[in-house]
Amino acid sequence: MEPGRECPEGGTGALRPVVVEGATSRTYYAAFHGTQAILLTEGLQPKSHQGTIYLFIHHFVKTGRIEPEYSQILARAAKYREEADYRHTMVFTKEQTSETIREVEFFLKRKYISGM
Repeated sequence: MEPGRECPEGGTGALRPVVVEGATSRTYYAAFHGTQAILLTEGLQPKSHQGTIYLFIHHFVKTGRIEPEYSQILARAAKYREEADYRHTMVFTKEQTSETIREVEFFLKRKYISGM
């Protein structure tokens, strides 16, 4: 399917390219909004996607409050979202997208604030 083309209703239940790209993008946004919520606990309000990632790394990972693997998950999800939404040079498989979803679920389940 061409980028930007609407996905038709119905179908065989198989993930078509535009559906997989959409799922990849939406998975990143789950991590992005979760990260923004984490940053708000410190009074931080980034103005961009890159700013969100930078502040998360600077205030949580580099200080040792969060393990580096969480920033890697966020960065990978951001890279895939950029690819899915704008570049369209990668082919996302159902398996790859499922793995990204699992990683982001893992990311979102992490307790970021002590006492939670």
